[in-house]
Amino acid sequence: MDRDYFIDDLRVKDEIYEVEDQMPMSRVKHYKICKNPLEELEETEFKLKYRFCKSTAIFIIDMVKDKLAGDARVGFIPPHLKIQDDAGDLGGMSQATISVMSKQVALTLVAHRAQWIKMLQSDAEQNKVIAGFYALCGFRQVIGATDCTHVRIPKVGGDVAQYYINRKGYISINVQVVSNANLGIMDIVAHWRDSTPRIFNECRLKQRFETRQQY
Repeated sequence: MDRDYFIDDLRVKDEIYEVEDQMPMSRVKHYKICKNPLEELEETEFKLKYRFCKSTAIFIIDMVKDKLAGDARVGFIPPHLKIQDDAGDLGGMSQATISVMSKQVALTLVAHRAQWIKMLQSDAEQNKVIAGFYALCGFRQVIGATDCTHVRIPKVGGDVAQYYINRKGYISINVQVVSNANLGIMDIVAHWRDSTPRIFNECRLKQRFETRQQY
């Protein structure tokens, strides 16, 4: 008897369907639609949420976008989402992705620090800052205001961990900042864990004042 290949093919198909019915269904991934807060929010809402206006955000994005674009480790996330502090909510990103992305953004911004964080470079700049402080509060011959603040950091391990616990009970470093009359940051010291006087006494800025070097 000749073989009925049509019947054999149907039998094979039935066997395949039976196996498929027994296989567990693969998990379907659902991706959250990424929203652009620059488009979704009004100007007042944007400033209330991020504490700066849209034009400032666009300026920052334009400054760092070349370094932030096309990183496979974070799934080619657009730069405008990377710099937002709520990117996880906006784009449905995992904590691991947010961690990698935050470090990438921080390092990219730090790479531009010399362009924006710098002491006075000329007598004209110094006179402008002096005039700014005098107009603001009547202080004469002031070229900078300095203060310190405790910035929370991740847990520090080892024998030195206890030294990073501040008087309020959380782990931090004491950051010294010098600003001009317009709140522009001119100098930062961000590696001490101790008191304010020690930071200024051992910083390079004090040494420049004492040796009368150009600031």
